[in-house]
Amino acid sequence: MVREFLELAIEESFTLDYKRNGDGALETIAAMANTYGGLVLVGVDADPQAKDRPGPVVGVMAAEKERLVNKIATSLDPAWWCPEVVTVPIDGQDKVLLVVRIGVTDTPRPVLHSGCARVRIDGRNVIADRRMLRSLFEDSESPAARVLFEAPHLWADEYQASSGRFDPRPDVTVRALCTRTLRVGTPRPRLGGDAARALIAALSQSVARGVGMPNFALTELMEQVGGGPISPWKIDPSYAHSRFLRLGSGHGDFGKAGRPALRVECGSEVAGGDRALEIRTWIDVHRWMGDALVPFSEVHKACREAVRTLTQLTLPAVTELLVGTALLPLPFIDLQIVGKTEVDTGAPVPLETIVDLTPLGDRYGGQVISRGGEYLSNDLVGKDSWNDAVSDALTVIAMDWRFLDPRL
Repeated sequence: MVREFLELAIEESFTLDYKRNGDGALETIAAMANTYGGLVLVGVDADPQAKDRPGPVVGVMAAEKERLVNKIATSLDPAWWCPEVVTVPIDGQDKVLLVVRIGVTDTPRPVLHSGCARVRIDGRNVIADRRMLRSLFEDSESPAARVLFEAPHLWADEYQASSGRFDPRPDVTVRALCTRTLRVGTPRPRLGGDAARALIAALSQSVARGVGMPNFALTELMEQVGGGPISPWKIDPSYAHSRFLRLGSGHGDFGKAGRPALRVECGSEVAGGDRALEIRTWIDVHRWMGDALVPFSEVHKACREAVRTLTQLTLPAVTELLVGTALLPLPFIDLQIVGKTEVDTGAPVPLETIVDLTPLGDRYGGQVISRGGEYLSNDLVGKDSWNDAVSDALTVIAMDWRFLDPRL
């Protein structure tokens, strides 16, 4: 299995890394433990032409396993934790490969290396910021570790039949979210009419198309799936207050019964206290499909438009209004895909029964897919880089779903 996996020449990612020997694996082990877990293959050299892909299998001596386990015990904190280290013989050699498997449900997060908590971002390790550290310590107090970058609220399962909102809940939701931490001493910004008007202006099409109508790309997405007339952007009155604002557009309207085809929602929230003030901004694309499968190409397009709308339209508008300038480094973007849950039990509905995943190619393993997510780095600050970043993120998500060589 390991040999066949290496023949795929999959590049290093959120959950995969190759190391020539165990000395360079410790930081990556700690970072994966603090994020989504993953695999570190020790004894694999880098490809001379592509450093993030596997090259020659050089192997390590069998004693390297004991040495690596001892270094994990002496270099990582807490010292009692150690991931699974599996020895894999190499045909025709007296050396072995070490497969280090890092889980998340049994990991005492945060795991520190050299006094720092690191997390895994797009094939590299970065030091966790204040928000990430808080999430890690919250995980350490929980009986079961949670996904670190899970969006905090407003998922598809918010749409309960008893709430008077859309019934049934959306089949699948795509979300792009970012959190911007403000410096200590910043006056608390307020969300209200000015913020709503700024967001509607940023999200809207030209007047010729209709006042307050979605911009061209979002309108194109809504028209592609059909579903009837498209409503202009409106405030959700059931949630709006000075620290929370949500707008919606698409088929149907807030608070109306019935099942639309597609809704796009934009929200912003001021959270935290005076010493840890955060502004969260997000775009949600909710899709109702009925008995048919949602084409993966449609999910792909929804991801692109959610990230593009967030990074190029709504985030600059919110930042300009609340902070006074839009010329700030772009925060990390959290891209998530989640299916609906069962109304009675709350159990996740398998995503493969909602979305057509067959275009991704061959899938390995049989575990149930319920959701997927990836953390996009701030390389999105370039005007045109968001499209490639979304494709890279979807590739990593597909690999986490066991499509080891996905075709997007």
